[in-house]
Amino acid sequence: MSQETYLTLVRKLDEVRISSEDIGNQVQIVSHATPPIAPQRPNWLQLVVVGAMAGALLSSAMIVLITWQRQQVALSS
Repeated sequence: MSQETYLTLVRKLDEVRISSEDIGNQVQIVSHATPPIAPQRPNWLQLVVVGAMAGALLSSAMIVLITWQRQQVALSS
């Protein structure tokens, strides 16, 4: 019984060793990282436009939901 357990553990150890060697061989450095030439700044106009669109979408959805809910309450009364 103990020899079977030992052989099973040895096989599993070999599997782990082989699989860990496989993963390491698949990674290659394509190019080295370089620092940017100029610092990056946020695009404020884009942020404002996207925020306004998201706010309009959310407020429109809330108006539709509140109107629908009021109609449902009115119909049930």
